[in-house]
Amino acid sequence: MPRKLPLVFLALLYTFGCLGQEDGQTGPVLAFDIPSQNLLKFNRYLVHPAFSALGPENTSISFYHRNQWAEYDNAPEVSLAGLSGKINDNTGFGLGIFQQGQGVIDNFGLLANYAYGVRIADYSTLTFGMNVTYYRSGINWGNVFVAETQDPALQNMENSSLIAFHPGLNLSFKSFDVGVFAGNLVNFNLTNYESYINDNTTKTITAHLMHTLKMEMLTGAFEDGEMTTMVRARKTGEDFFPSASLIMNFPKIGWLQVGYEDLYGAAAGIGFHLTRHLAIGYTVEKGLNENITNFGTTHEFSVSYAFKPSEAQPRYVSHPKKRPSVRPVIREPELRTPLVKTGKNEGIPITTQHVLVEKTTTDKEEKNITTGKTPVPVSPLPQVAQPADTKDKDSTQQPDRKQSGLGRQLLGETRLTAARRKQIKDSIEQAEKSMSSAIAQSLQEKDTLIPGEKAEAISALQNQEPDIEDLLFTAAAKQENIRTQTATLMDVGDGYYIIANVFKNESNLKKYIETLRSKGWKASSFKNPENGLNYVFVKQYDTWEEAINKRKVHARELNNSGVWVFRVKNADTVLARMESKILAEMQTEDIKVAEITPEIKKQDENSKEGQETSLDLPLAGGEIRSGVKNTYIPVDIIESVPVFPGCEDLRNNEERKACLANGIDKVIQRRFRASVATGLGLSGIQGIYVEFKVGTDGEVTVMRIRAPHERLEDEARRVINHIPKMRPGKQGNTPVDVMYSKAIIIKIE
Repeated sequence: MPRKLPLVFLALLYTFGCLGQEDGQTGPVLAFDIPSQNLLKFNRYLVHPAFSALGPENTSISFYHRNQWAEYDNAPEVSLAGLSGKINDNTGFGLGIFQQGQGVIDNFGLLANYAYGVRIADYSTLTFGMNVTYYRSGINWGNVFVAETQDPALQNMENSSLIAFHPGLNLSFKSFDVGVFAGNLVNFNLTNYESYINDNTTKTITAHLMHTLKMEMLTGAFEDGEMTTMVRARKTGEDFFPSASLIMNFPKIGWLQVGYEDLYGAAAGIGFHLTRHLAIGYTVEKGLNENITNFGTTHEFSVSYAFKPSEAQPRYVSHPKKRPSVRPVIREPELRTPLVKTGKNEGIPITTQHVLVEKTTTDKEEKNITTGKTPVPVSPLPQVAQPADTKDKDSTQQPDRKQSGLGRQLLGETRLTAARRKQIKDSIEQAEKSMSSAIAQSLQEKDTLIPGEKAEAISALQNQEPDIEDLLFTAAAKQENIRTQTATLMDVGDGYYIIANVFKNESNLKKYIETLRSKGWKASSFKNPENGLNYVFVKQYDTWEEAINKRKVHARELNNSGVWVFRVKNADTVLARMESKILAEMQTEDIKVAEITPEIKKQDENSKEGQETSLDLPLAGGEIRSGVKNTYIPVDIIESVPVFPGCEDLRNNEERKACLANGIDKVIQRRFRASVATGLGLSGIQGIYVEFKVGTDGEVTVMRIRAPHERLEDEARRVINHIPKMRPGKQGNTPVDVMYSKAIIIKIE
């Protein structure tokens, strides 16, 4: 049977709530003070208002109840129902309704939280948070027993409307957080417009230090586990209460937590994820302080429902010293030209323009189609500010200059002699003519199939290889906030050049180079004929990794933060590579096309030996025929992109495409284990290239990986395999395979 609280404790309740009297009308009030030392999983903004902006990007509704010293009647109780989540990467919020009771005094009202973080350095974020409480406070007459019910002093007491502000500031550095929080800092009694706290007995100042360790080596049910440790110090009036807590969270199964607070005692808790959305938790607490040890145990219950389970990386990630930190930089998928294979014969390049042709095209039209004179749009790279002391008009970061078609790539990027240009152009046209002839003949065959006959499956593979070095170079430069430029030039060697300055005026160029040489630099320059600018470089590297990793060193030595990297592709090297490719294609076995005769149409279904497959590949619009299978289509041109879980309700294809890219990025960021790169003999910036497809069944399949070490390849493959099953991409109403390429950049410190 519940026992009555000692009278001395009932008297102490008034130290938690301050009496504000106005002509005997205003009754006692209770200051807002919810014990938060055990709120390590849900409603963390009560621990510190900035924590709502530091958690994972999901929105959840939760219910929390704390029954303190449950063996006594009228013991302190708290109930809270709230909604919390993140508006974006930097902003968090919380809304709740709470009821708080201590003895005969009750509070009932609203709680609102807002937090916003500002990134102040590579690994540092400063976050400001604010909790605001508005509630009614007064005597709960259901808990009052008096002998004289007509006592005027009691009858005239009124409840009060109170508002209080609780600000906090938190600094995050890698996996550490340090902050301060002021409870009830500003408060008003809206009944008499005065502060209802006349001393510091219920104003609190709390400081904390927290560290979160990502347990990367755990697998199975414990995969993605985290261990968060926090120490706090709370000052209330003249009293000082230290505390410490630890929680081990395993997203697939649940969590365990323990803690100690000098006033409330020791606590232990456990929680379970019943589903991906629903979780429950229980915590028990026992006072160890000699003043409250006899009050019994405290019980806390929590239930939470996440509307959209997040794939986002938790804010607190382990970055131990000399271990790699991973910040994947994801580029938009490269646009490719599919290659159609017919049986055992060689491939025919089909551009996106072929699918718009429903009639027999002329030789001229086919030539324009094959050479890709109408380029497919490619997403440009972001712009990077040019150093203030340069006059380079071409100051924006250059997009990839690869076009669909060999002629445009060769003639548009290089400076050639007339004879050399004609020689290359003739070779290209000869190859194109052969390909166009085969395409035209094959396109005419689509009317020769016997009615009811099922076309042979076509495998559309990737013809134009992506420039992986460009992908990784651009992604690494973007991560490190380095300006870059790429060009194909004559008489300039292949490599990555550290650019110190850019000049238009030749005399200024010579003076600057002489100045650098007088300081011991082996400076030189080259000219870009496209813009007439001269680029002064102090070092040339063969790989982008060396250039990116050494750029900061050169910038410090030159005392010039604007030093950047220029990638030069030597024209002769490019031409030699392209000629070899063209020659190889021209020397392959000719495409065999069956002769079309009226008799073929009349043949019995058992006599179909001479037929070829229809080449109806609508990559840009329309339906895909049932005979077309395994068509790899880039996401940039597909009609309906694969739908990532949680993106189903978006309005259009562009929004779903952005949501898809964001979802894949978050999976990579969350799943990639930084510790894998430890002990591999690697340092600085390193890049991993991954190519995968989303199949017609929605499953993700890795096609190709390139990494500086086999273990990193295995890790990248493991991470990509964690991308969830999607609704497949469609061209018209037909599911198709969609190809992606991504660059993952890791920084090994």
